[in-house]
Amino acid sequence: MNKNIREFKIKDWKKVVKIYKQSFPKYERFSFLLLYFNILMKNSNMFVLEINHEICGFIHFMHYKNMTFILYLAIDHDYRNNGYGSFLLKWCLNVYKNHTIFLNIDEVNIKFDDYILRKQRLEFYLHNGFYLTEYLSVERQQI
Repeated sequence: MNKNIREFKIKDWKKVVKIYKQSFPKYERFSFLLLYFNILMKNSNMFVLEINHEICGFIHFMHYKNMTFILYLAIDHDYRNNGYGSFLLKWCLNVYKNHTIFLNIDEVNIKFDDYILRKQRLEFYLHNGFYLTEYLSVERQQI
């Protein structure tokens, strides 16, 4: 099995957008055009994971000084539960080992309809060495 991680290229657009849309509900997604614009402007980076020359996942993050903030990490549904998400995350942690790595996940609470998904995400990150900080980020919506 041939695993390869490389920078996102415009030719990857269609496949990465498919994974992006299947992995995150609409309310969690920015416009992919905006993500790409930020990549072009060098405000963020995106790398894709290829298995046998087929894109099966991606990671998108931003840097500031010695900090890295992971915005999105996703694996195609057909490739999940095979360790590819952990592989991609560990690659990022290794490449940016001199950085403090941050990410946000949605609050894990049974009151939410997608509680199981939120719980799985939390378990994934805890399994991969992340920990809870007890900080809660609240977004305010303008009417």
